[in-house]
Amino acid sequence: MAAGRRPTSGDENPLPPIFSPAQLLDFLRTHEPRGRCLAAYSGGMDSTVLLHALAVQRKHLPELCALHVNHGLSRHAAAWAAHCREQCHAMRIPLTVFELKTAPPPGVSLEAWARDQRYRAMAAVLRSDDVLLSAQHADDQVETLLLRLLRGSGPRGLAAMRAVRPLGLGRLLRPLLGYERAELRRYAGRHKLQWIEDESNAELRADRNYLRHHVLPLLRARWPGVSTSLRRACTLQAWAATLLDEQARRDLDSARSPHATSLALEKLRSLSGERLRNLLHYWLREQGCPAPTAQTTRRILRELLHGTGGSPRLKLGGASGAEELRRYRDRLYLVREHLECTVETRHWRLPEALRLPGGILTARRCHGMGLAAGKIPGDSLEVRTRGGGEKIRPVGRNCTRLLKKLWQEWGVPPWKRDTWPLLYVGDRLAAVSGRTVAEEFAAVSEEAAWDIAWQANEEGPAP
Repeated sequence: MAAGRRPTSGDENPLPPIFSPAQLLDFLRTHEPRGRCLAAYSGGMDSTVLLHALAVQRKHLPELCALHVNHGLSRHAAAWAAHCREQCHAMRIPLTVFELKTAPPPGVSLEAWARDQRYRAMAAVLRSDDVLLSAQHADDQVETLLLRLLRGSGPRGLAAMRAVRPLGLGRLLRPLLGYERAELRRYAGRHKLQWIEDESNAELRADRNYLRHHVLPLLRARWPGVSTSLRRACTLQAWAATLLDEQARRDLDSARSPHATSLALEKLRSLSGERLRNLLHYWLREQGCPAPTAQTTRRILRELLHGTGGSPRLKLGGASGAEELRRYRDRLYLVREHLECTVETRHWRLPEALRLPGGILTARRCHGMGLAAGKIPGDSLEVRTRGGGEKIRPVGRNCTRLLKKLWQEWGVPPWKRDTWPLLYVGDRLAAVSGRTVAEEFAAVSEEAAWDIAWQANEEGPAP
């Protein structure tokens, strides 16, 4: 009989697996942690079991540490942090306690806010190759599935929690997802572990607690194997989500510009409705934006893909509150934020890089191209943004052009023009960064020169 398994009950479903430090070590060896192992330790029963099992196996692991986040939301928060310090001291495990000073904004789910803040704090300390170990178990997985089902989630949401995912510079591992709460409690009892009970776990106002204390007991009374069936459903949904992502990546490759924030509308319009929605969800998620609601998706299709005239835009309501989609010249752009035009002058001493609100300017020495070094007094330029009415005679052209006309000729979207750096020598426009140099300042033949590059924040090298 395989170690860590109970004998079957005679039906098609085996009894739940037995948890042990050896089982935990097998999981970790599968995922090969090379940096530190950091345990998310709340002081509750689940994380206490995880931390104890890690301590048992510490000689087989890289450096072992624990992290505790004090949200300050309970009157017992300080006592919980003290308990965690005592337990870690007894197990000889270094502990870092994060004291959160912020409060949830009005109208935001307290549970969701606390979870987000907790992961942000812990992700910030992860180094490359570190793993954060979290104690979510099989019952948590079932609750998550039901909550997302009630919210109308798709396959990715119904896959619930993944056992492994990237987090910060490292990875998040959930080694207890295959074990039920009752089994972890048996382990805690056998080893006489001490833990704290969060009084908020009994408050039925929270949806997860209502499911845990009222709904799931009824389901299990009627269908004893419901937890196993629902966890199997999570696995199947994860497979479906993986296949959808693979299809989205193929479609994205055919529609994407060389820059990740622009898609060809002609390619998008050639896709079926289902593939188009799948692509949009994948692309926005890839860019760190929230998945669009059904209403937002309909507006994207109606106003941006199939609308006519103008340069429509649609706010997405992302984490920064500044993400929006815009259409320009039959391409769909994701714009992170729109910085207001400013004519503030910045002095730039070459070759030092100059960081601006919209991106970064760099300069490298060269010959026969770019700005003639001999025409830049003291290797110093003035950097401005457009104020309107600028003119320049581009190198190789036989006439002076309005910059406004050149923007249109180059296909630079209107929102990029306000923050695009213009380079001046005195009061004369010498170059448009990364685009053109004025004839009178252009290097010729093997003349020493400066090659100027402009990299915008939102999408890498300028198009």
